[in-house]
Amino acid sequence: MQFRTALKLGMSVAAAAAFQTAAMAQDTAWVDEDSKDIVVTGSQIRGIAPAGSNVIGLGEQQIAATGATTTNDLLAKIPQATNFFNVLPQPGGGTAGGNSVSTINRPNLRNLPGSSTSGAALTLVLFDGHRVVGAGIGTVAVDPDAIPPGAIERVEAITDGGSAVYGSDAIGGVINFITRKRFDGVKVEAHYGLGDDYWTWDANTIVGKDWDSGSVYAAYSYSKHDSIFGIERDYVKNIDWNPANATYGLGQERGCDNANVSVGGRNYPLPGLTRATLPNTCDISDYQAIYPAGEQHHALASLYQELSDWLTVDVKAYYTWREDKGSVGPARANNLTIRPTNPYYRNLVGTTDAGANQTVSFSYGPVFGDYARTTRNVYDTWNITPTFTADLGGKGNWQLRTLFNYGESTTLFDNVDLYTAAQTAAINGTTLATALNPYDIAATNPAVLAGLLKHNIGTGRHRFTDVRAVLDGTLFTLPGGDVKIAAGGEYMNTRYTQQKTDTTNYTLPAAVSYGQNVKSLFGEIQVPVFGTDNAMPGLQELSFSASGRYDKYNDFGDTFNPKFALTWKPVDWITITANYGKSFAAPSAADQLGPLTAGTNISSGVVTVPGSSSASLPATLSAPNTATYAPLTLGQTVFNLSLLRGTVSDLKPQRTTNWSIGAKIQPPFVPGLQLSASYYRIDYRDAINSPQTGSDSQAFFAQFPELVIVDPTDAQVRAYASQVIGGTAALETTIINGNPNAINTPGGPRVVAVFDIRARNLGLFRLGGIDFSANYTHETGFGAIDASFGGNLQTVRTNQVSPLASQVDLLDTNEPVLRFSASLGATVGKFRAQASLYHTHGYDTVRSSTRLQDRIGAFNVVNLFFKYDFEGSGLTDDLAMTLHVNNVFDTDPPVLRDGAARQNGFPSGQSQTLGRVVQVGFSKKF
Repeated sequence: MQFRTALKLGMSVAAAAAFQTAAMAQDTAWVDEDSKDIVVTGSQIRGIAPAGSNVIGLGEQQIAATGATTTNDLLAKIPQATNFFNVLPQPGGGTAGGNSVSTINRPNLRNLPGSSTSGAALTLVLFDGHRVVGAGIGTVAVDPDAIPPGAIERVEAITDGGSAVYGSDAIGGVINFITRKRFDGVKVEAHYGLGDDYWTWDANTIVGKDWDSGSVYAAYSYSKHDSIFGIERDYVKNIDWNPANATYGLGQERGCDNANVSVGGRNYPLPGLTRATLPNTCDISDYQAIYPAGEQHHALASLYQELSDWLTVDVKAYYTWREDKGSVGPARANNLTIRPTNPYYRNLVGTTDAGANQTVSFSYGPVFGDYARTTRNVYDTWNITPTFTADLGGKGNWQLRTLFNYGESTTLFDNVDLYTAAQTAAINGTTLATALNPYDIAATNPAVLAGLLKHNIGTGRHRFTDVRAVLDGTLFTLPGGDVKIAAGGEYMNTRYTQQKTDTTNYTLPAAVSYGQNVKSLFGEIQVPVFGTDNAMPGLQELSFSASGRYDKYNDFGDTFNPKFALTWKPVDWITITANYGKSFAAPSAADQLGPLTAGTNISSGVVTVPGSSSASLPATLSAPNTATYAPLTLGQTVFNLSLLRGTVSDLKPQRTTNWSIGAKIQPPFVPGLQLSASYYRIDYRDAINSPQTGSDSQAFFAQFPELVIVDPTDAQVRAYASQVIGGTAALETTIINGNPNAINTPGGPRVVAVFDIRARNLGLFRLGGIDFSANYTHETGFGAIDASFGGNLQTVRTNQVSPLASQVDLLDTNEPVLRFSASLGATVGKFRAQASLYHTHGYDTVRSSTRLQDRIGAFNVVNLFFKYDFEGSGLTDDLAMTLHVNNVFDTDPPVLRDGAARQNGFPSGQSQTLGRVVQVGFSKKF
């Protein structure tokens, strides 16, 4: 019964099987709803599955079995959510871009590139089938964690482009969190977990009353967890991985508690300040929070009421508050120049470097502590959505659904930074009252130290209004069934206001705002050519659907996105699906603010090739476009200047063309077995992306030489810096640093290149792959056993930087191509046991002089879940106890041995892990 109901609700065969397994152990109240009134993700037509598409579904019991305490944890169990799966999603996404961006964890179905560089999301997140307010600073994204877990009834995901139905952002797919419509009684739930130097706990409650014509309930959840620092996990290392180097196995950081002094590439480490082959080294990752401490409050209230026999109202409102706290370690100074005019200057008497300017690197840990550079992110969001549904009747069973949605969010980051301008002034100080002592930082005048740490504060406020109306019903009837249509319109308005500290002088400039609105019309039709009444051999079912949406934006213009699909059943137990469509992601309001929020990044390196008076640059500062730098002097400090973090003006939408074909099989000769697979292709163009001066800089700047200048003149450097906020001040304090000579003149600072890496529409990506799943359920004399296997295999991943560039094959290079999960479970009476495996495949990496391996190993995590439902009365009635053992074997991510990229010893494709965590919990319904 549950399996047939799930199919009617539009779930895939595989999802329906999983739902059936889940339904055995719980009350699935939502399946009792009339399936004719269910609107499935991917369609606006009631009571039907979207033709040609695969709906991935997770039921309430499946969600419980994952052990997830937040929605982000839950998404980490879905292989198609490639940037979440089998990794440790950072609470709130952490901070990026020089602590000037505060992001929301954004699921990325189909592993589309550019998900972290665009202000817009590439996978659309819905709550109850509609949009809600976004959050973040520098980004616009819906926080998946906003809904209390106890209020979530099921999760549905469409892995095809969805812009023909939903508009912007649905280019990778759609994830829809569906909350309960009804609840009666009181239910409480809590979990407590322990790991190595880690703890977590959460509590949830839902209270409601149900009556014939309606229901009201309120849900609340609270969770809190500890932070984890690099020093607490053996696998986190920022060291020199190259055994050919003298510093092999030592930390890559030079700004240590014992300072380093160098002149002309010759080392004079503290405390002795005597000539040495090796500098002092330290591991910069020790005091960085790889997982910040977090605290979350979530509340949701729901009212559903039938006002009459034809009109109902459904009001949902939620509020969420989250705070994440971490650290990026002690404040550090690297490659400062100390001159003899500094009263603390220590002359290298008796050496050839006596009286020379010195380059010093040191840590402020002895005075400010090892956790001085703290990070704090706060997210405060509320949203309310009243929905009215009118059954208009008639032969076509017409229905009108209208909603008004309004929400606001405020995002705050408050990070402690090192004030580089004050540091520059102090290192150039000429009296004991004004100067910095880099040799013994604790001996510095406290008044000088007092001005070195500043709070870098930023806020982003999102206000979102959405008004939508949808009319659907049966247009007429064919021999194959009812021809159904849906049509509607929507108006959305987003107002984004941003205010961030100017870190050149740590003042708070005036806030900047941007308003974006879009007016939309959409329609959808589904035509059953063959169905139950006119089925014939080879044509048990054949249906076609077409949908399209027109969106007109107030900034970049308009766009139309169609989608066509078919479903064909040659026999009852085989379903063939196919679809073709186009989707887009509009530049967000935060993207459109980009020209006003761009900043600079200045990187430096020291020419240290022994025995030569002229040398090439370090690899991290390699010249683009095969350009040749002017000769460099041994020991010379050289700089790159990049314009970054913001976007250019005149952004266009990101666009995709998608198609897929798949099959779902439920063989009658193997009862309980369901199989499905689908192949997809995506052509993704005009991605909003930021070219970084890393491994892809050569290919990028060869195609866009106007964005880089090698060996620029003083005037060119100054003109570049003046294009962005704070650029000129950063140039003065970091590169010029009191030097009276012009840039790139004799005696002047050496700037080898300037790069414009602000985000813009770039290139063409082609992606393809296979989604697959297998589910088996078998009833036994003692209960039931079940097994599942599903995942994603990438088969195509290419990049074309510009229309004139050749395609670059990125498949299996620095990116896993295979992700899957597998589970085996058994239900014995009231006892449930389940083991799950989460696998991320190994992949090739490009060996170089610094990257010392050809392949990254696989990452496998095994979780165990146990649940017992008590029978009885009183306290034991509707009582359940659970035990989760996550990462049973305490598996560490594979190691990435890269001596130049400042990796923490693991590749970003696998990210961090909490290690083994044992979690006990209970739930009780009254």
